[in-house]
Amino acid sequence: VLIIGILSAIALPQYTKTVERSRLAEARIVLNSMHKAYQLCELTYGKNASECREDTLDSNIFVVSGISLPGTLQEENCSTGVCTYTKDWEYAVSRGMLYATRLKGGSADDSPYYLQINGSDAEPVLYCIDNEEHCSDFLPCAASTEDGCRL
Repeated sequence: VLIIGILSAIALPQYTKTVERSRLAEARIVLNSMHKAYQLCELTYGKNASECREDTLDSNIFVVSGISLPGTLQEENCSTGVCTYTKDWEYAVSRGMLYATRLKGGSADDSPYYLQINGSDAEPVLYCIDNEEHCSDFLPCAASTEDGCRL
């Protein structure tokens, strides 16, 4: 029993980090699609066009670009703007910023961290914003910021 306890104490943290890295990979893929949708919108309507910056169900980058996210777009229960939910993430767009908020216990309120990209940037720069260095636990930071790290 002691040996099993020692092995599980060593293996369990590594397992949870590996699972979280796979969740981050999912979020990065979806955020990349969101960024492409935003770029497509700006190419169609011009840089900083209101069509690209709206955060209502009728007028947002996904409706304008025709790119769909996992889940259903909704306005209620969103931390910012228009969002869609998966099991682990809330994806949202608000005023040109693209967000992936890690859900903890099914709620964005207790989120340990979120990912953010500025939709207007030609080359997307992904930031991981947190309060307790969750970001650097899972992925190395390219540069540190006040709140989190640039991935």
